[in-house]
Amino acid sequence: ARQAPDDVTGEYGAEDAYFIVNTAFNYEIAKGTILQFGINNLFDKEFYASEATSGRTYNVSLRYSF
Repeated sequence: ARQAPDDVTGEYGAEDAYFIVNTAFNYEIAKGTILQFGINNLFDKEFYASEATSGRTYNVSLRYSF
């Protein structure tokens, strides 16, 4: 019940202590062109901070400098 929304307000009853691990890897595929792959919430930790948070997410980006 502590980790469920309150019936009246819809707010979660407690904010848990937590830590999350994010990581990212960069790879220069050509001069001035960098590919990045990242993972947020690497260990897929579920925690509550006023509302339930999303689990593990991934992102990919490409950066070009000239």
